[in-house]
Amino acid sequence: MRNIGRLAFPIFCFLLVEGFLHTRNVKKYAFRMFLFALISELPFDYAFSNQLIRNAHQNVYFTLLIGLLVMMGMSVFEYRQSITRFGNYFNLLMQIAIAAGGLWLAAFLHTDYNYKGIFLIIVLYSLRLDRKLQAIFGAITISWEAVAPLAFIPIWFYNGERGRQLKYFFYWFYPVHLLILGFLRHVILPCVLHLN
Repeated sequence: MRNIGRLAFPIFCFLLVEGFLHTRNVKKYAFRMFLFALISELPFDYAFSNQLIRNAHQNVYFTLLIGLLVMMGMSVFEYRQSITRFGNYFNLLMQIAIAAGGLWLAAFLHTDYNYKGIFLIIVLYSLRLDRKLQAIFGAITISWEAVAPLAFIPIWFYNGERGRQLKYFFYWFYPVHLLILGFLRHVILPCVLHLN
């Protein structure tokens, strides 16, 4: 099950970048991420610690939200036209500062995948114009997770077309599956072990 999750994260990061590039309203997109980060926190804490509130580690929606905010910030300075060389350097420095701020925030909040997850999103966003480079460097970036680079095989072959509209299914899947896994781990498994 853990390996399946490790395959899912790079795909979610890739889809986050695609969603950012194609959404009509990025503020609504960010609000939806924030809402599901809050909704998912109690199931996340319950599944992993058998507590309803645990500040030590935050769920993956917080990672994705920070990554989305980083892309929003970087894009502001990416397309600014400057008539001076200093202005171009300033825009680049601002993008680097925004990226560094996102990396720091993920580490500070102890989000799932921590700063490494934000770095993957930055790599995928920066290489968005070349799918093959995106897949190669994305796989290298997540190679610290043994199975995760395999997720870039379907990404490599992605044709850029939108699939079925199951958006809210996937938003809800995360907190619901955490509740189920927490229930199995903290209620069913102890009962089974007690019977043995």
